[in-house]
Parts: sequence; structure tokens; C-alpha cells
Amino acid sequence: MKTTRNRLLIILITIQFWGCSAVDTDVLLRKEFDGQSIAVINFTKTGSTLHSNLGSITADLLTEALFLKGRYNLIDRSKVNEAQLKLEIKSPEYLSKEKITEIGNLLQAKYLILGDITINNPSKFISDNNDTEMSLVIRLISTESTTLVGMANSTVNYKDDIINSIKLCVNEIAEGMN
Repeated sequence: MKTTRNRLLIILITIQFWGCSAVDTDVLLRKEFDGQSIAVINFTKTGSTLHSNLGSITADLLTEALFLKGRYNLIDRSKVNEAQLKLEIKSPEYLSKEKITEIGNLLQAKYLILGDITINNPSKFISDNNDTEMSLVIRLISTESTTLVGMANSTVNYKDDIINSIKLCVNEIAEGMN
């Protein structure tokens, strides 16, 4: 069996957009990732200024961006939401190995994408709504081995439209995974 170091294919992409928002995105995938049967779990969110449905919206947007690449077999988000309810998964960032395997079996998913949305400097955002930084971090986990097979981080500066900023980030992540 090859060592993890030998099996790691690193795709490192740093993309800067000049205009209203600057996006900085890094994507790393192991060679064994084949893109089959991916379930995108609702993102967790850090920052009290974030809308309660933003985790679900972000998962929907990432699923759409990956689907549009035409390379991935994605589990329908309604099935993922049902599975999260059935298995009482409220904080996906703390999934045990057993829960990862259980949701993988229930959805027939080979991989789970877990993600987190973070607003940096939320007090500044609350006080004056100036440009602030929003980060998306995703982890791609094998449901069979429960090991990390990929990760991505995308950061954007934004003013008012967080949904547009999230779209920029998820599109960059999907592009980096292609």
C-alpha cells in the first residue's frame, strides 16, 4: 500500500479577482478521490450575524456548483437534509466516525463534504457594515475509511451581499476540484 504522502495529489490554486470582491481559494485533493457519490452536508456557521438558513443555502450552492462541473455524482440535497434529520445531526463539524459511516450508508454516499462559514471581525460587521472577510472551509471525508481525502478554503471580502460572496467562493472551490 502506498504511503499517504505518495498518494497525495495537491491541487493548489490561488485566484485573485480584482473588482468588488477579492477571492482567495486553495483546494487540496488526494489522488484516490474519484468524485463518486458525494453528499454535501449543511454547513456550520460561526458568527452571530449569519442568517439561520445560511448553512443549508451554502450547501445547496456548493452542490449546484459541483453539479454544473459535470464531473461529480452528487446526492440530492433533499435526501441529505432528510438523513440529517433522521440521524439527528445538528452539529456536523463534530461528526463521529460512526455517524460519518452511518450517514454514508443511509445515503449510499462514498464521500461527505462538511463545511464551515466564518465571518471574521463580526463586531466590525455589526457596527458599521464595512467590508469584512468571510471564509468557507470544506473537508471532504471518505465514508468508508472516515479519513480526510480533501479540503478547501476560500476567503472573500464583501460589503452587503453575503449570498453573492458565497457563490464566488463555492464556484472557486468547484473550479479547483475540477
